[in-house]
Amino acid sequence: MPEIHDVHPGMERELDLLLNAFPEAARPMAMMLVVPDWSGSFPLDRHPGFVRRLKEFPGRKVLHGYTHTLGRNLFNTLFYGTENHSEFASLSPAVAKERLARSKALFTEAFGEEPSWFCAPRWEQNAAAREALGELGFEGFMLSGRYETLSGQKVEIPAVCFDDGDLGWRHAVNRAIRRGQFRRWLADGTTFRLTLHPAELSVPETWRQVTDLMKTLQDEGWQPLEFSETWFS
Repeated sequence: MPEIHDVHPGMERELDLLLNAFPEAARPMAMMLVVPDWSGSFPLDRHPGFVRRLKEFPGRKVLHGYTHTLGRNLFNTLFYGTENHSEFASLSPAVAKERLARSKALFTEAFGEEPSWFCAPRWEQNAAAREALGELGFEGFMLSGRYETLSGQKVEIPAVCFDDGDLGWRHAVNRAIRRGQFRRWLADGTTFRLTLHPAELSVPETWRQVTDLMKTLQDEGWQPLEFSETWFS
């Protein structure tokens, strides 16, 4: 299942590269995980051309956080080399609902329809965020290992992620971990979500792992699966 994360107006060139990395048959099926105001600097309502392009794209659009960041802190600087992207991991009920409501409003204004699915940055959300999603009328949310509806239905589909932060050692370690994942999944025929982010384009070794996997999938006859083909259709 193809997914493109961190979609925002500041990465239009990267969006082309990510889309083109997928086999041609998979591109129209790619889910676009849209950040309504990336880093507080790219609100959708100030970029109508980019919004028009996304509206024309056939793939499902998913709400992906609000700004995708809570700013810098020591842990994330040392462990990821990035700002704190775990935007919905530890918010209070009031703040979680406020950020989700703002995010939903920007998304709805841009696309002319309310988002029905949500994916928290880094797939990390706490109970307060889950409760707020229910109060705001969402159908479901995405975690790293599954899709889940607010009514409690679940479908287990693991995600492979190539976004390893900005520290070289993390890229090397996670590439090795993914190699093991790929061997198991390819051998078992496991359905999985192939998620791409603009960040991995800047790391040649990691991007090569992406393109090598795409070639292997094509060579071995794997077929793309779109969201509507799950039992959430």
